[in-house]
Amino acid sequence: MDSFINYYAAGDSHPFIMLIVFWLFWPGLAFIVAPIFESHKVYLGKGQSRLFFPGDFLLGIMTISLVGLCARNRIGWGFFHSVDYWYTLNAVMFILAGIGRSIDVQRYPKGSRESPTKFVHDFCGYYLCSFFIIGLGVPQIAWTIANPATFMPNIGLWRIFIMALLVFGLLGLHDITHLPTPEQLLLRHPDKYKPCWRK
Repeated sequence: MDSFINYYAAGDSHPFIMLIVFWLFWPGLAFIVAPIFESHKVYLGKGQSRLFFPGDFLLGIMTISLVGLCARNRIGWGFFHSVDYWYTLNAVMFILAGIGRSIDVQRYPKGSRESPTKFVHDFCGYYLCSFFIIGLGVPQIAWTIANPATFMPNIGLWRIFIMALLVFGLLGLHDITHLPTPEQLLLRHPDKYKPCWRK
């Protein structure tokens, strides 16, 4: 993880490069998986992408802003820089992601649960993004509380992170209070699909 943090701090353009690469991977990966493995296209701002893109867009902002905070406000605790911490976190998040996915897929039709876009969404959302946000965020928040003088010099990045987190939370609250219909669930992840080479 130190390599990501050091890359962020190595140049003024690096934060923007990291954010673009993050967005190209996720949610950009869904735009690649759908036409190849499900034989349908995902258009930006239409249909399926309207349901996942806003939240995943904010996850990228939260992740890179936390990388930036860790680059500008170096955490002095040794465990944060140890391989054991990240290996242990990886195992814990993998288990929690599996539990979260097993609960979430119950509302989907069986075919949708196993769709490639659903798998990619759950892997990136439940596991990968949570791994970075929790792994970086919890130690950084604890370090800032223990060293309050480091807060104000980094207030800009904290504002970006907090605003993205608040908007993400509001979107999540909307999803909870406006449960999707069966038709909307199928729009997110189809229950009938086939790879493009089996037309």
